[in-house]
Amino acid sequence: MERRLPALTPARVRDEALDEEIAALMFEGAAVRDRAFAEALKAGLHLWNESLEKSHALAQRVENTTGSYWHAIMHRMEPDYENAAYWFRRVGDHPVFDRLAERIARYAEEGRGREIADAALRREWDAFASSGKWDPFRFLRLVRIQETQAKDGVAAGLLTELQALEMRLLLAYTHERAIGGGGGPFATI
Repeated sequence: MERRLPALTPARVRDEALDEEIAALMFEGAAVRDRAFAEALKAGLHLWNESLEKSHALAQRVENTTGSYWHAIMHRMEPDYENAAYWFRRVGDHPVFDRLAERIARYAEEGRGREIADAALRREWDAFASSGKWDPFRFLRLVRIQETQAKDGVAAGLLTELQALEMRLLLAYTHERAIGGGGGPFATI
């Protein structure tokens, strides 16, 4: 994966040629264990490439919690926060939440987010970071405040980093369910 992280609210597809490669992906040489998860994996790859429409077309067809999770992230990035909340409610609790909670706990220990200048965003971040769990609704609120009001540089970097971690963990989980192989190229997260 390219080093540039997906934007919180991307303006356009990052790489049109890559988007076409993802769309044509048939997982040659790999035995697909679960077709729905393979479709969800493609939805996630499109989302990493900031291709919201193609991601959405795939995610909305995947009728499991992981498909709903990709669908929710896509709407958060769109940004359609109410629709994202709807899809996060359909996710419920997801296995990647535990790994995300570990990272949030580490961020709290390290004092990450101390430099957030916007008071409302800082309060929301402090509550999120000190909660000891991954709360997709609180993260959604953080992104919403950042993108619609605060425009805080420190928060932008921190939230973008967390979103990328969330997506990488979900890619690894989705890859493992689709193809196996311990999460494939996403397993080193």
